[in-house]
Amino acid sequence: MGTIKTVGQDTAIINEGVTILTASMAQETSIEANGHGIFTTLLLEALSGCAADITGSITPGGIYAYIDKALGPWSQRPVFKTNTTRFVSLRNVEPQVDLSIIRNLVKYFKNENDQLPLDPSFEPTNSPKIEHEIITPYAVQNNTNIFFELQKLEGVGMITPVDEEHMYFAAMKSKACKLTSIGKQYWRLVQKGLI
Repeated sequence: MGTIKTVGQDTAIINEGVTILTASMAQETSIEANGHGIFTTLLLEALSGCAADITGSITPGGIYAYIDKALGPWSQRPVFKTNTTRFVSLRNVEPQVDLSIIRNLVKYFKNENDQLPLDPSFEPTNSPKIEHEIITPYAVQNNTNIFFELQKLEGVGMITPVDEEHMYFAAMKSKACKLTSIGKQYWRLVQKGLI
């Protein structure tokens, strides 16, 4: 267990592996609403999943980021001090996107700067079985399965259509999709076998 050594009135040396998260700075009052501390309420929300990353991991950094953003309009400022070389997951919740779908990033994109060409065969509604205007090539089950995963990845900000506002139009107009900055980061993590 790490220890904290007080050096001066406002300075402390934190041993390796210790993280401190407090509701407010020393000169501030912690705000309460409806009989509960706002910081505590936000901490519980963060731990319940609001601070989870795309893979469902909740780290001390994620918790602080969630609380800091939520307290933006308040005068209370949380304090975050740490002496760690890496964040450990405090808790894991259901990922926003199944990890098997995230792992497919390297299957769909050979490198992080690739664009995946789309065409109408990726759109599941582009089928003669559904009454509306259809375009060849008609929906193909394998492509629609891939498109379903791509749309999930778009929903969490990992993929974006190229030159179109929506993935539907990218497919129907035979455009492409590409990885966003966060998508590239997760692509690299999958490539290194870290996810």
